[in-house]
Amino acid sequence: MLIAAVLIAAAPAFAGARGSSSAPVAIDPQGSPFDQSIACPSATQCTAVAGGNEVTFDPSSPSAPHPVVIDGASSLDDVACPSTAQCTAVDAAGNEVTFDPLAPGTPTLVDVAGTQLLNGLACPSRSQCTAVTDPAGDEVTFDPVSPRAARRARIGSSGFFGVACPSRSQCTAVGNFDEVTFDPIKPSTRRATSIAPDQLEDVACPARNQCTAVHDQVEVTFDPLFRKARVRTRARIVQGELLSALACPSRSQCTAISSDGEQATTFDPADPAIRTSVDLRGELTGLACPSRSRCVAVDDGGNELTFRPRLPRRGRLSRVAARCIALHAPGSLRGQLVAAYLRAAGLRHSALHLRVTGSVRYGRCGSTMWAEADVEPVPSQRLTTREQVALQDHSATFRKLAAGRWLNLSLGPLCGAGRLPTQMARAWHIVCR
Repeated sequence: MLIAAVLIAAAPAFAGARGSSSAPVAIDPQGSPFDQSIACPSATQCTAVAGGNEVTFDPSSPSAPHPVVIDGASSLDDVACPSTAQCTAVDAAGNEVTFDPLAPGTPTLVDVAGTQLLNGLACPSRSQCTAVTDPAGDEVTFDPVSPRAARRARIGSSGFFGVACPSRSQCTAVGNFDEVTFDPIKPSTRRATSIAPDQLEDVACPARNQCTAVHDQVEVTFDPLFRKARVRTRARIVQGELLSALACPSRSQCTAISSDGEQATTFDPADPAIRTSVDLRGELTGLACPSRSRCVAVDDGGNELTFRPRLPRRGRLSRVAARCIALHAPGSLRGQLVAAYLRAAGLRHSALHLRVTGSVRYGRCGSTMWAEADVEPVPSQRLTTREQVALQDHSATFRKLAAGRWLNLSLGPLCGAGRLPTQMARAWHIVCR
């Protein structure tokens, strides 16, 4: 049974919010390690896989679930459940297995990837699943009801670690440096963009035009539909831990877990400075959030941990005045914007020198200050691959926080909720993208 929830005060860096969590509950008596491998098709039903077992439980009352062997050939790596009556899991030997989580019986194991490691899975419908491979860089799309007709295509030059499919005709996979967005029905129609300086661990796409990925201690939110994915926000959201898995139940809320830090961090992908954390007890490996008010994590000891993700209460941004005012930029503003740009790129401690080129747009809407500028490295510097990727977006929009620091919101000028007010763009005589 769940032990009474304990309120955990957020660390000082996380805007003073609180989150709640339950104590770990054993759902696999053998203590098998779960590996990024839980799916929750509803708030009252989750399925996790570990080793060759699946275990289905109600996260609100997970006592004594019964693990069932569904794969006797290899270790299961991921699971997706498009409905409460159907789940599909993939393993390290290129197999898929589809089953009814409420009555799994003895489902049939089918080879869909020719012994390649299937490292991520998404099922946008009951009749379509897409998995990605490591290290080959393939995608495999199949009907889980008739998986022997699986289609496989090479979409990358190296392995992938996660995939999300917001629709039957669109998937986004992440791996080393890159995101690759493709049509699983016609995988030759694809776009690849470098969005990170190192390995991307997981991705979630709550909408066709919005995805969030994690690497190291950083989240990257981007629009995958542009010819080259347009990064909207890039921000460090944890300190010291390594982010390993991600779930985004809505466009305005994502939760990421740290595999080595026993922590879950919930944030607004449009403004990652708005975030809070919950301390959980366990080496976390997998995460699912069936709703904005419930997330379920699994750990390497065969336990599940249910918790309530909460964004900190924030006072509404000042209502935008009917008329936004363009102002003359003070001389100190350029240095402040460069510092904000470096923070967002995860390079605040770098010896790299940046500069603002051209004029700086500066103004006020109500009591909120805004700026837009082009930032680029000072010439004649030798940039590492990490720095080149992190600094690929030169044009940026900034908002001044109540604490006095500037926040780099995204590639500019993007207008809309949480971004540059349209009235401000008009006052600057620029066109929103």
